[in-house]
Amino acid sequence: MKLLLLEQNKDKKGTLLETIVKVLLSSYGYDYVATNEIGSGGNEIDVVAEKHMTNFGVSKTYPLICECKAHENPVNMNDWLKFLGKVYKEKRKNSLSSGLMIALSDANGNVKGDIRNGNYLEDVKLIAGNDLIEPIISHYGLASITEIINIIKHWTNLTITDRDIAFYNNTPYWMVYFSDGTFTVLDKNGQFLEKVILENLVTSFISSSTYLKDNYI
Repeated sequence: MKLLLLEQNKDKKGTLLETIVKVLLSSYGYDYVATNEIGSGGNEIDVVAEKHMTNFGVSKTYPLICECKAHENPVNMNDWLKFLGKVYKEKRKNSLSSGLMIALSDANGNVKGDIRNGNYLEDVKLIAGNDLIEPIISHYGLASITEIINIIKHWTNLTITDRDIAFYNNTPYWMVYFSDGTFTVLDKNGQFLEKVILENLVTSFISSSTYLKDNYI
């Protein structure tokens, strides 16, 4: 199961991913969340967040900087090292700073090897697009996978082969694929869509996939 961003160009996909991350961070208790701020050394940061915690009367601020990569290709070492540089510049300002890279298409083997062998502790983390699925289902109130499967079984005997969550106009939808090569689209509650929304969404999906309009059922 994948997270799909049905936008027509990479800039809009990047903006949509930043918006999703901003919404999720706010739901996790971050007091301040903003996009496209300028950090240390003039670096543009996709998403910045702060969590304020008080223990025994002592208040501490935990800054978080996020890089959102909505590329079709996995994050490479060049992307990763640039992000590490941004994180450690911020840590010179506040040692409690940390970094989070969100990569829609995950990362290549070199990056994963560096993370596995590196001594980053809690300073820097990588999250693939698929890792956002469960938080999105929870925060956006999507029907569970089991509920979607049961709804589908009410109106077709076709075998479900996979399902994705697709965002279109900042709204999540369920994409469901069948063994005969067809697919369908449901809203977050598993209901059918209005005709205009459906046509626009299907057109956007087809333009970025190998499916044809005739494959929709």
